[in-house]
Amino acid sequence: MPRPTPPTIYQVTDMTTSKRLDFVAEARAGGARLRDKDGMSLLLLPESQVTHLQSLQEHIELFLVVERQAATVTPPDVYALGRHAWIRSLPAEDLIELAADLSAAIIASIADQDSLSADRVVEEWRLSASQLDDPLRRAVLLDAFDATDYLEADQPDDAEAIAGVTAVDSGL
Repeated sequence: MPRPTPPTIYQVTDMTTSKRLDFVAEARAGGARLRDKDGMSLLLLPESQVTHLQSLQEHIELFLVVERQAATVTPPDVYALGRHAWIRSLPAEDLIELAADLSAAIIASIADQDSLSADRVVEEWRLSASQLDDPLRRAVLLDAFDATDYLEADQPDDAEAIAGVTAVDSGL
């Protein structure tokens, strides 16, 4: 079985020759290595690939914070949560669900080479957390249902009645 060819490592001086075209072609194809005069290895990647890796890093960091918070019984410390402090309003069972959703979305993002699924999960959970941050909305969403808290509304007679109520309610 033939051995795979090791990747080409270009030198700075190669950038003044026709090898620079090969270097750019390899970079476009997924990555090209360049060794500078001090021996440091540099890697040139397509920007979309770097953006994807940065996004994955952020999502994995959030996953670890959520997982850690879900495992504790103490109230969340805003300073410890840092830029992920938005999860502080989520109850423990939601943190567990967020961790599961985020884990699946990260795996899908890696497989798809696209962060959209993880981005969507984070955005949806951020919206849920913002709703739970409001005490009235939190009570409506999480408190036990009591039918006596609600009344059946009569259907309006016609469109004019609706318009009149709207005008009165808005102060017009």
